[in-house]
Amino acid sequence: MKKNKIAVNAKYFKKSKVEKIIGHVNRIYAKDKNVIPELSKSNFGTSPEEINSTYKSAISKAKGIKSTSNTLIDAVLVLPLEQLSLKTMSKAQLGAAIEKTMKDIASEAGFTPCGYQVHLDEGHVDEATGKTVLNPHVHMLFANFCTEDVTLKLKRKVTRKGVDGKALRDPLKPSKWLYELDDNGKAIEEDYEVNVKDKMPLQYLRSRGSDSVWSRMQDLAAQNLAEYGFERGVSKEITDARHLSKIEFVKSKTKNLKAENISLKAENSLLKKAATELERFLKNTMTFMSAAIRGDLKVIAEKEIELARQYEHDLNELNRGMCETVLHDYVDEFQDAIKPECSPFVDSLQKSVDQVNKRNSIPELETPRPRPKL
Repeated sequence: MKKNKIAVNAKYFKKSKVEKIIGHVNRIYAKDKNVIPELSKSNFGTSPEEINSTYKSAISKAKGIKSTSNTLIDAVLVLPLEQLSLKTMSKAQLGAAIEKTMKDIASEAGFTPCGYQVHLDEGHVDEATGKTVLNPHVHMLFANFCTEDVTLKLKRKVTRKGVDGKALRDPLKPSKWLYELDDNGKAIEEDYEVNVKDKMPLQYLRSRGSDSVWSRMQDLAAQNLAEYGFERGVSKEITDARHLSKIEFVKSKTKNLKAENISLKAENSLLKKAATELERFLKNTMTFMSAAIRGDLKVIAEKEIELARQYEHDLNELNRGMCETVLHDYVDEFQDAIKPECSPFVDSLQKSVDQVNKRNSIPELETPRPRPKL
């Protein structure tokens, strides 16, 4: 397989995160994960001072900027090591191709190019071989502000209009618009243009797909690097709305596993409680039946009450009357089943049933409480 495919993975950042991102790109931090310090001297590109000043100058012209506003676009151009190792170009030629790519992106998207840095000092250790595998790439930085006369050609869904000419909202979902549909039930789209000079273009470029600006970045990079043997790879768009970085992905997985562990512990606790309740119920039932056989009226009365309460607690649909009826039917069925020939046993069992039927010693049961869900 020919390993010469390039890729451009673009991500945008809020103003509050920009300093950290630019710090990583410019290698300001003493320690950086996956960085091999002795190779950092091979990195090259726009000076940190120029990147910072260009970014700050562009964003200072934007109105209403907040810490939560997306102000920086970091388009990472991944260069396959195998093709780069063939040395089909010099640093100057690679730099020129990157600058041309950034200008082309700016002319189509309206972003302001701030500069770039070629990173040749990052990599990871291959678990199979134990060797360090380098990951050469380029950070192409843009400010989310347009200083040139750039017109974006876009598409949008056609909203349905009322008799007053105003767009209609979905009566069932007031936050959603109603759109005109074609014969297949798909929303009809229309072409439109917007000039983004002195605006923040990103607000118009959130859509993704093969015709989006994010996909076009990869097209433009491939065009400018084609003469050096590089080709366009499969699109792999990365944006805040749809994708997570490696670190964020791991954090998300860890969070989900912790939540699942807590859920399993809670479920295990409920199961243990249910097992304990079942064991207690069976023991009480055995004690009740033994007392019935012995004719021990005191134990029968005590256990009848306790068993009735357990029925009430564990079986929400059984009210007091149903609990008692089940127990009485149980005693009657037991009496019929064993059919003892010993009249003292029959007499004692009948006396216990008669005492239960008096109800005077059985307190009122509380309204059944909902059973906790497993």
